[in-house]
Formats: sequence, C-alpha cells, structure tokens
Amino acid sequence: MTAEMAAVETPTEMGVVRKSLNVLIIDSNPDDAVLLRRCLKKSVCYDAQLAEVRSGREGLSLLESLNFDCVFLDHRLPDGNSTTWLESLSARYPLLPIFLITSQSNEAIAVEALKKGAWDYLSKSSLSPEVLDNAIESGLGKRERLRALEEQKQKLLEEERLKVLMQLAGATAHELSQPLTGLVGFCDLLRRDEACPPHLRYAVDSILRSGQRIESILKQVRSIHDYDVASSLATPPSPTFARDARLLVVEDDDADFQDLTRLLESEAIRLHLERARTLAEALRLAEVQSYDLLLADYDLPDGKGIEIVSLLIGLGKSIPCILVTGKGGESLAAEAFHNGFYDYLPKHELNRSVILRSVWSALERSRMKRETDEATRRVSELAVRDTVTGMWNRRWLDERLEEETQRSQRYGVPLALCLLDLDHFKKVNDTYGHSVGDQVLKATACIAKASLRQTDFACRYGGEEFALIFTSNAAEAVAICCDRIRRKIESEVFEFRGQRFTVTASFGLADHRRKLSAAELLESADKALYLAKTNGRNRIVVESENGIAEWHDVA
Repeated sequence: MTAEMAAVETPTEMGVVRKSLNVLIIDSNPDDAVLLRRCLKKSVCYDAQLAEVRSGREGLSLLESLNFDCVFLDHRLPDGNSTTWLESLSARYPLLPIFLITSQSNEAIAVEALKKGAWDYLSKSSLSPEVLDNAIESGLGKRERLRALEEQKQKLLEEERLKVLMQLAGATAHELSQPLTGLVGFCDLLRRDEACPPHLRYAVDSILRSGQRIESILKQVRSIHDYDVASSLATPPSPTFARDARLLVVEDDDADFQDLTRLLESEAIRLHLERARTLAEALRLAEVQSYDLLLADYDLPDGKGIEIVSLLIGLGKSIPCILVTGKGGESLAAEAFHNGFYDYLPKHELNRSVILRSVWSALERSRMKRETDEATRRVSELAVRDTVTGMWNRRWLDERLEEETQRSQRYGVPLALCLLDLDHFKKVNDTYGHSVGDQVLKATACIAKASLRQTDFACRYGGEEFALIFTSNAAEAVAICCDRIRRKIESEVFEFRGQRFTVTASFGLADHRRKLSAAELLESADKALYLAKTNGRNRIVVESENGIAEWHDVA
C-alpha cells in the first residue's frame, strides 16, 4: 500500500519547495523515534506528516487503513525481529519503500535485511536530515521505476493475451467455416429432396436457420481487422503470394501432375513445386527438406494419400496438407478434414482460381497458426523470464527445483543448488547508477550461462542474487564449475566514464540428499551463502552431509 496523494508542495523560509510526504515510524523506543522525527522535520526536501507505532502488528494494522509513502522500521521490536516484519510487509506492499533503522552497525544484519526486502539500511548513530533525504529520494525514485516497469509489463502481457485470443478466434472461425458450409449445403439438399418426410422438414429448416446464424457470426469474427487476423484469413478474389513457398506434390500420374503444374504456373516465381510419386518418397523428402505445403493424391502406389498427415505427425513434422483426388465424395471430404487436411479438392473441379485460392488459404492458415503458437509461447515465457538479464526468474526456479528434487529422490541422481550473490552491489548502483548496475547483472548472467552444461539451469533469484541448478553431476565437479564462474566474474572489467572497476561474488553451494525437499535445499544453499559473505566474500562455501565448510581447489 503506497500513498496515492496529489503532489502537495510547501515553501520554506529559504524559498525551497518541500513535497508532502506521509511517513510511518515503527519503533519500540520513544527516544529513538523522537530523534528520527526531529531529523524528518528538518528535511530540506520533504514536509513529513508522521505517524508512530511501537510494534510490527500495530504498523501492519495502520498500513491496512491508511496510505503511506514510506516506512522506517526499527531492527528490534517487541513482537518479532525486523527480518520477520520485513518479509511480511514487503510481500504485502512490494512498492512501499521500507528503510531499516538500527543502533547496531552490523554488516550481517544489513545484508540479511536487504535480502528480506529492506530498501535501505540506516544506522541511528549517523542519522541526519541529509541522510534521510537521500534515502527517501532514492526509495521514491526506485518506486516510480518499479511502477512504470510493472505497468509496462502488464500492458505487454495484456496485448499478447489479446493478440492470442484474436488469432485463436480467427483460426476457429476459419476451421468451422468449411464443415459448416457442408452442413448447410446438406440440409438444403435434404429439404429439397422430395423423399424427405414432411414431419422432418421442420427440423431440417430449423437446423438450416441455425447454421445460417452461425455462419453470420463467423463472418463477423473474420471481419475484425485488429492484429491483422481477418485480413490474413479472408481469401481475396485474386490471391497474390507475397512470400516464397515450397510445395511438395505427391502424385504418381504424370498427366495429373502436369495439369497441376500448369494451373500454378502463373505463380511459379513464388510457388516452387517438387514432386514425389509415392508415400515413402514423400516422407523421405519431408525428413530432409522443409516444405510449406503438401498436395497429396488419394490413390498412390504404396497406400492412400489420406494417411500422409498422420505419417508426417509420426515423424514430428507439421506440414499443412491438401487432398487432391479424382475419387470420393462428401464422406471422403469429411474424412479428409477429420484427419487434419486443410482442404479437399476433387480433380474434376480443379481450375486455376480454385487451386490458387486453396493454396493461398492453406499457406495463410499455416502462417497464422505459427504466429499464434509463437504468441502463446511469448505470453507463457513473459511470466517466467527476468526482464533485465533474460534468465529464468524466481517463479520458474521454484517450479523447476521442485521437479528436480523429486527426480533426484526418485532415481537417486545427483543434484546441487548454488546461490551466487554479487559483493557490494549496492555500492555499484550508488556510485555508477542503476543502468551500470544492470550491465553488471547482464554480464554476470552471461558468464553463468556460458559456464553451464545444457542440462544445468541459471536463474535470477532476486536483486543481485542468482541461482544455479546442477543436475546429474558430482559435488566436487559442481564446486569446480562454481569456482570457474567466480574467477571469471572477478576478472571481468567494467568501465563508466573513464573509471574502471571490477566486482566479486560469493557462492553458497548445497548438494541434495534424499531427505531434503526443494525448500530445505534452498535453505541450505542460503545458509552456505551467508557464511561465504560473513567470512570475507569472494569465496565458495559448501554445505553437504559432511557439514558446512569453505571449498578450496586442491589442484
């Protein structure tokens, strides 16, 4: 919950305009609260409206009823330490700046607080109006950036979802149009048939009217031009082919193949035909070549052309197919569509217009299906990708780690988890800016991903912390890999406006034992990381069945 206030500005005696700010102080010590209140009242930038409570529960209760721009949280509270309340508050109010204040200058406390959700760490002994102004300004700036990012993310997600829905609607309309046309046609023939009993004509007429209404609705769906859906599905009177396409014609009869080639010769500059005489030859070509469309005759020397769709699926190939035949009727047409053919063309009805429209429609439907699949994939991936590094995010990590721990327990295969944390990363952001900090994160992500096998996974755990999942590898090999990553990070040189700097990273490694759950494995790695940070950073600490200890390369 963050304050949604109109920008109220108050002029000071010096003529400086101060912005109104709603501040919540959660501090059990009244004397410390007085000190904080005095500093805030002397702020040059902000006209602070203050509210004070003495416990975490009181603070949480007040946040549920009032809006605040930021919170100052004491490290020691009567109803729990700051870690517990930081987790609770940051989970409920992720866009609310929370500053931890403490009388203890303890680096371990600071690291833990920042990991649990604190936006900054302030020592009571160094509090001043200037220190508070800088912290608040930084926190409010970060909040606005996070808001903008979240709005952009939601807008992108909504656009992708809408695009997928529109594409699916267009595809569904096109899929239904052919069988619906058949249904309406058969009903009309049945109604005209003199042998149709009078008591059935009423039912046939009702079916016919219903079909016509559905047909009208589908036309409306296809008329929607948003996201270029309908324009790609409504076949123009004279189709034009804007892209090159490779067509495989499966036809054993030379005369029929020549007729088909002649009908398509006006588009020969775009449509490139190849021929197979049998099913077996067609499947061999499809395995080694890429085709945009396949036209198959029904009667072939080694089988029926209607089987080719399922045979292609068995090879893992998704090629749109049109059945072209001199035999059959409505039942064969129905079977062709049921088997997955895009169209059914009787040879005796073939002419240039019919074949071009059918080929154009099949190619467009296939293109739209690929775009729909890609849009669906993008929507799914947006939810599990980190926007800065492109790595898998925490949500994906939680799901994957659960799967891998279950697999390790079931089959007894090795599994290890490493948490990697960049040392003094806050100093990089404060000194060089967040854009440079993002470059450091991206470089770290590239180093980590390049150092892993295809069976291992790299994720951004949060902030400057990364998680590496190692599957089917011994603990010693995992530690060696982590050390290789550590040394590469250490040797990477960054530059900003002529200033060169480097960063280091600490590693916490835990191997999976049969008794561990995913949460316990994560906790073990976090414990090892904490020890690596407190023991001097830029090192690897391993927790295993033999205990927890710093790892050293014996080579």
